[in-house]
Amino acid sequence: MTFIPNVLSTIDNHNSTTTTTTSTIFTGTLTNTTGYNEINIYIRSNQNSVPLGLEIQFSNDKLTWTTKYKDTYFTNTSFYKSFAILDTYYRIIYNTPTATFNIDTRLANSNPNSSNSLTPHYQNVSNPDKDAFGRSRVSEPFTLLDIKFPMETVATDEYLENNMLICSKSSGLGATAVYGSSKCVMTCSGQSTSYINQSRKYCIYQPGKSLLFKGSGIIKSDTTTSSDYNACLGYYDGSNGVFFQQNQNGIHVVLRNNGSDTLYNQNDWNIDTLDGSGSSGIHVDFTKNQLFIIDLEWLSAGRIRFGLYILGNIQYCHQITHLNVLGGPYMTSPNLPIRYELNVNDSGTAIFTQICSTVISEGGYNPIGKPFSASNGTTTIAISSTETPILALRGNMDLPNTNNNYYNHQNIVPTNISIFGTNNADLLFRIRLYHSENVPTVTTWNNVSVNSVSQYALGGTNITNISNQNHLVNSSYTQGKETVQFQSLDNVFSNLLQITSNIDNQSDVLLITAQAFSSSSTAVCCAMNWSEAF
Repeated sequence: MTFIPNVLSTIDNHNSTTTTTTSTIFTGTLTNTTGYNEINIYIRSNQNSVPLGLEIQFSNDKLTWTTKYKDTYFTNTSFYKSFAILDTYYRIIYNTPTATFNIDTRLANSNPNSSNSLTPHYQNVSNPDKDAFGRSRVSEPFTLLDIKFPMETVATDEYLENNMLICSKSSGLGATAVYGSSKCVMTCSGQSTSYINQSRKYCIYQPGKSLLFKGSGIIKSDTTTSSDYNACLGYYDGSNGVFFQQNQNGIHVVLRNNGSDTLYNQNDWNIDTLDGSGSSGIHVDFTKNQLFIIDLEWLSAGRIRFGLYILGNIQYCHQITHLNVLGGPYMTSPNLPIRYELNVNDSGTAIFTQICSTVISEGGYNPIGKPFSASNGTTTIAISSTETPILALRGNMDLPNTNNNYYNHQNIVPTNISIFGTNNADLLFRIRLYHSENVPTVTTWNNVSVNSVSQYALGGTNITNISNQNHLVNSSYTQGKETVQFQSLDNVFSNLLQITSNIDNQSDVLLITAQAFSSSSTAVCCAMNWSEAF
C-alpha cells in the first residue's frame, strides 16, 4: 500500500521574506504552481496590514495578473491560511504601514479527503463561534431588547407602529412611513428630509459581557433616485454607536464617537468585502432583505465586528481593533438604542425598509442599578370619587446636559409601590405610564438626590391633565385601612417597558393615582422605590 501524507509542502522563497524589508509593500515574484493544489501562507508582524493588504494574484501567461484572494493581517495574531491554487502561476503582494514583518509561503499538495483541504484556516478574529470576548457561544442569549412590527395591515396607528417600544421623528414634508405586514417602509423625498425609528429603551451594557446586535432590513432600494442620501441601521444614537450605512457611494460600516463618524467603505473591509472577491466568495445583494449583525466588547478599548448572517452562519466582513492606538474610549457611551434612519439631502427620493431587530447580552446579564425612593411623607393627599394624582416620577429634565449628574436616556425601573389609606374608604389605585409626548402638567418637580437622575412630584392640584393619552400598566383595590403593595413589579417593568425617553431625551412620566368609590373624602400616603441603571 502506498502511503500518501496529508500535506506535502515546500517553501517558496520567491514569495517569502524573513527579514526586515526596506519597503512597506512586499511584492513576490511569479512561481509555477504545477504539481501543487494549495498555497499556505504564514504571517507575523507587530502592526496591522492595510485593510485587505494581502493579495494573492494568478496568471496563465506570466503577463496578465488577476487578484483572486484578499485578506487582512491583525497585529500580533498567528496568521496561517491555506488557499486553493486557481491558475498556473501566482504571486503575493503584502501592503503594511510597517517594514517589520515575516512571511512564510509554501506550496502544498493536500489530501483532497482531508477536512482542511483547500479551506482557509480562519483566525479567531473572524470566528463566528466566538463572541466579542472570544468565549464560545454555547450559553443561551439574554435578550435586552427586541423590536418587531405586527403582521396586520389594518389597525390603529399606535398598534402598527409598536409605539410602546419605538419612538419616531421626522423632518421635512417629504418624510413618511408606512407600517404593516411586519415592516416599516420609510420614504424621504426632497431637500433635508429625514425619518428616524428608535427604541425608547437604551440598552444597558454590562462590562465583561459581549453585546450582540441583530437587525434585518432592505438598506438599498432599486427605486432610489437621490444622489445624496444615507440609510442607517444598528446600535447607535446621535452621539455614539456602531451601524451600517448605505449611501450614493455604496455600503459602509461606521463607528460614531461623541458625534464624530469614522466610515469604513466596503472596499476597505478587512475580513471579507462580500462583493465576491473576498475569502468567502460571497456576493451580497443589499437591495434584498439581509440580516445584519454587530458584536462588541466595550470597556472603552475593545474590538467591534460587523457582519451578516448568511445560510445560518455569521460571515464577518470588518473588524475594528483598538490595540495601542487609543487615548480614551472608542465611544463615550455603550448604552444605546436600536435605530433605523433615512436622510435625503437633495431633490431626489430614497426608500428604506425596517423589519426586525434585537440586542442580546452574551455570557449572562446582571446589571447593577442604584436604589432610590420617594414618598409624600406624613402629608396625606385628599382623595374623592374623582381620580386624583398622588405621586409622579420622571427623569430629571431640569439638570443641564453638561454636568456629571444629568438624565440622558438612563433606564428608571420601578421595583415596588406602597399605598396606605387613612380610613375605611374603598379605593381604586392605578399606575399610569405617559410617554414623553403626552405627559401630565406638573407645577413643581423635586430632585431626588445628587446621585439620582430622577425627579418626583407630589399629587393633588400640583399635577393636572392626567387624562392625556397614557398606558394603564397596573391597578389594585383596597377596602378599609389596608396597605396596597405593588410588590415585585418585574411583571410590569421588564427589560422592554421602563421609564425611558424619546429621541430628543424627553422623559416619560410614571403616575400613581387613587379614586374613592363614594364622594366622601379620604386621604392616602404613597411611597415608590426604583433603581437607576447606566
